[in-house]
Amino acid sequence: MVTLDIISSRPRHETLDAVKQAVATASGWIAAHHFYSSKAATLQTMIERGQLLTFVKSLQQAGLLSEQSADAATLKKLYQKDDETELTVTCALTFAGDEPELRLTIPAVPG
Repeated sequence: MVTLDIISSRPRHETLDAVKQAVATASGWIAAHHFYSSKAATLQTMIERGQLLTFVKSLQQAGLLSEQSADAATLKKLYQKDDETELTVTCALTFAGDEPELRLTIPAVPG
């Protein structure tokens, strides 16, 4: 399993679309997602080991990972093999934009 920490100042929807596009470019899919608020989310993706470098490059082109990032450098060294083994890649997203916190009012249940 690989975890990528992504912090973005772009709007939440733009960031999520860019990650989804990177997953599609690498012929992967999103296996699970969790939204914690308008400030954080995780996407659990499945990417073939041989497509991991494509995934990283797509994230870099979208401005979500820098070439100097420890995550990107480690992935390039470890997963340049041409292998069809699927890897679980978890993207931990933090949105540093100006969107207000999502708060949902949950009504009290009598009883």
